Amino acid sequence: MQYLTSKNMVNFVKNIDWSFPKICFIASLTTLLMLVSMLFLTNGKFIYIQDDAYIHLEIAKNLVDHGVWGVSYKEAASASSSPLWIIILAFIYLLVGNYVEYAPLVINIVLFFIILKFLWDTLVEYEVGPRRSFVAVLFIWLVTPLGPFIFGGMEHLFHILVVLMFLKSLESWLTNEENKSFPPLSLFVLTFFVAAFRYEGMFLVASAVFFVLLKKKVAAAITMLGVGAMPMTLFGLWSVNNGLFFLPNSLLMKKKVGSSLLLAAKNLFSVAYGNIKMPIFTLFGTQLFLGLHLSIFKNNGDFWRKGTIGLGVVALAFILHAIFGRFSWVPMYRYEAYLVLSGILYLFLALRQYRIEDLVSTSKLFSVSSFVFVILFVILSMPFIKRLYSWPHAVISSKNIYEQHYQLSKFFDRYYKGKTIGANDIGAISYFGGIDVIDFWGLADNKVASAKMNGSFGPSTMENIGLERGMDFAVLFESWFGDNIPKNWIRVASWTIEGNVVAGSPTVTFFMPNCLGVVSLQNNLRDFSSTLKGVSLWYNDVDICHGW
Repeated sequence: MQYLTSKNMVNFVKNIDWSFPKICFIASLTTLLMLVSMLFLTNGKFIYIQDDAYIHLEIAKNLVDHGVWGVSYKEAASASSSPLWIIILAFIYLLVGNYVEYAPLVINIVLFFIILKFLWDTLVEYEVGPRRSFVAVLFIWLVTPLGPFIFGGMEHLFHILVVLMFLKSLESWLTNEENKSFPPLSLFVLTFFVAAFRYEGMFLVASAVFFVLLKKKVAAAITMLGVGAMPMTLFGLWSVNNGLFFLPNSLLMKKKVGSSLLLAAKNLFSVAYGNIKMPIFTLFGTQLFLGLHLSIFKNNGDFWRKGTIGLGVVALAFILHAIFGRFSWVPMYRYEAYLVLSGILYLFLALRQYRIEDLVSTSKLFSVSSFVFVILFVILSMPFIKRLYSWPHAVISSKNIYEQHYQLSKFFDRYYKGKTIGANDIGAISYFGGIDVIDFWGLADNKVASAKMNGSFGPSTMENIGLERGMDFAVLFESWFGDNIPKNWIRVASWTIEGNVVAGSPTVTFFMPNCLGVVSLQNNLRDFSSTLKGVSLWYNDVDICHGW
């Protein structure tokens, strides 16, 4: 009988095939398994795991078909903080028409494998061994999490790839002793795209500018800051010229910007305090700065080295994101993904000089030093453990979006095509439903957004906007609005899904602004109910409307 020993385990580990093709095989198998699972749960219809994906698709279609940058073809509104992604989708829509629905999936699959290759090549370039590279790439892939992003239908993988290229280009320029005081054009191009794909990219640009200034390259720093601010500035000026806000509604609503500087500062502090309390900040932020300290210490106080510079830029950007941005609460953890992925990568690069053997005794499998190391590893891994749930949640999310949003859109398409419907989750119902939507949450409706910003949003706002736009009825998460829903609106029915992980609420409620159409709506719901999957329908007693 052979006993389990440290030597046996070391030999077993050494004999594993630590190669990039093996990573691609595992990644491909996992991606295919997720896709098949989603299709099984959605009756063969591919559905993205976020409603936001369909917001971008609808804006892209309206931009091409009607020349309107908005979810509704009747009103321009900036419901996205990724203008470049919408422009890309609009161009694809010109080429392939309605097949654009699958473009984000195809693009993200390609980008996913490009990112894996980039990570592997970078680790090899920095002389990280194959075993460590294998573990690093798989760990990054699991906890970012890259897999679910494929099915998110959003721009995050594009943004992550551009961020990685930007950091690598920045390091190459700052560590090249023969470099000129001005960076290459490619670095400026990457700077532009870092901020154009997502506005959060400006945190990374500002962080990079800080370190460029430390190098006393003032002209380059000012130029880089200007190039980074260019996407936001150009789109903001275009928005104002078209009667919109300078910043996208999506940012204004999420940051709860008010009508006064005091209220804006209060909301900023509230969000920042919430971010700082989260484990991703307290523990991962500690890792970033501890890793930076160890890297500088190992190199005799020299910060200006490849690996260390990138880690410093990411660490400072992480602080800026915590103060001025937002950490995710949804299963995908998408807002800070660009920093989590690049942060883990540069922790590996900066600490590549240290060997595990220096920290843990391998003479005994269960030595005291090994026990201490395992405890420390578990504590530092806490921000990432929860992120592993995003993988099964992604599959369930597709089911949630199908059952609630997609089936609602099919209901609208059958009975109310071309009608005006009030809602708060507006992506899939607009893209598939063929309706004119009023967004009572404010992302795609400027009057709602203005009322929320100046503090005047209430029942009268919803009622007046509904009357002005000729709203037939509204479908809302009642828990989101509370007392803001007009008292005279009639609750006609409720639609509830089970096992919700991604929808804003498992229950949507149908509200009629008056008795006209109540009976018709209930009859249509009863007729449609035979086609529903995973939905419980509840009909309210509408005695007030008897006789209509």
